[in-house]
Amino acid sequence: MTGYEAFLQAGISLAPLGLEAGDRHSGYFCTPLGAEVIGWEGVDGIHCCFVEGFGEMVFAVNPMGLPGEWVHPIARDFEELLRLLLSCGHLAALEQAHGWDREQFDQFLKDDPPGLEQTAVLERLKKAFSLSPVEDPYGCLRELQASFDYDRLTYSEECLEALPQPPQPAPPWRVTFESNFWGRYGRGHAGKEIPVDRTFSWGDVTWYVPAVYLCTAGIVVDLCARVPEEPIQAFLDKWRLRTEAGDFSLEERMQLETENPLNLDVAVSAVLNGKILRQKHGCGTFWVPVSCQEPDRASSPEVELVLDHYRLDRSYGWAIHRSALPWATRKKPLHVRDFRFWGALQLLEPGGQLFRLLQILNEFPLQLGDILLDALQRGLGAICGLHSLNLASGLVLLKARQSGLQLVLGKVLAAGRADAALELLPVDLIPLGAAGSHLAL
Repeated sequence: MTGYEAFLQAGISLAPLGLEAGDRHSGYFCTPLGAEVIGWEGVDGIHCCFVEGFGEMVFAVNPMGLPGEWVHPIARDFEELLRLLLSCGHLAALEQAHGWDREQFDQFLKDDPPGLEQTAVLERLKKAFSLSPVEDPYGCLRELQASFDYDRLTYSEECLEALPQPPQPAPPWRVTFESNFWGRYGRGHAGKEIPVDRTFSWGDVTWYVPAVYLCTAGIVVDLCARVPEEPIQAFLDKWRLRTEAGDFSLEERMQLETENPLNLDVAVSAVLNGKILRQKHGCGTFWVPVSCQEPDRASSPEVELVLDHYRLDRSYGWAIHRSALPWATRKKPLHVRDFRFWGALQLLEPGGQLFRLLQILNEFPLQLGDILLDALQRGLGAICGLHSLNLASGLVLLKARQSGLQLVLGKVLAAGRADAALELLPVDLIPLGAAGSHLAL
């Protein structure tokens, strides 16, 4: 006769100690396969059971526990379970011991001593089975749990699906002409990464050009705008009270987009070997600095991959843009004699006026001659969307400087008027290659 069978014949109820008789089948997703329930605590579905293949070892199951922490052994056999109950007075201490240190365990016993009903049941157990309490219940429990091989327990598919999944290795970094930031690569081969690693200031934002990619169908350019924490936090504090898009009117949504410091829409164009390349498609994503993130919202693994590859500082916000520019020739050029690209930043003023600012972002090598000037004259109006823009009028000036070149832009401050006010915005050109250098494709 087993210890448990002898206990059943004695007819003693352990309900006051947190082990009430009930359904022998748990019905809970996290109960191990082959379990036989021997008692219920009466709260949160907590129950104790034997498990086929483990003899009289007693397991405590807490369906409300942390994922993967639902099941723990609490006694080597049923007799040891009764002795532990004599030491602790209730199942609650045994079931929770796996998550406590000794001080917390002892404090729980001190704060929750057995009541009169519990004491009466404990005395009956002592007399009926000639049992003595375990001298060190906490040490007994932790020794058992430390030596137990949890992998021997088996569970239902439902339980396995609820278990924490091991982190998946990050996919290899791969950029194609059709790729975006969310795992879509298209059918093209991965492009050759050409490190650029240059920064420049555009208005109040610091921009970083980590790399360009030479693909079969064209060039891919990645641009990263670094935004400080303060304006992002101020924006979140202002708009966080109403997070449902349906709560906003059209005017409010336009205002929200205007004020969002991470809403930076860039279109890139380029000149390669004297031919203009125009953006075919692009995509963008963003990163909110760690200090501004909500605790219950996980960051996107795709954005994490970009931050890791380019080693971007997570204490800043980042607006990340990718632009794809097809070759202007039927075939991929064999060499790059000169390569320059620029971006048009699209902005929406509070009054609803849509305009763009132009910035020449780099030169490979630094050569501004008739080719680029002609490209600006023929393409600047379409790129900027400023119908009043006229190179001959002096609203846009190209100035030669010893350190390079400077592009001075006219920013529309009052739209819809013939005498629109203008603010001149000087932007320094950033050379990224030595004059006369060639880049093999």
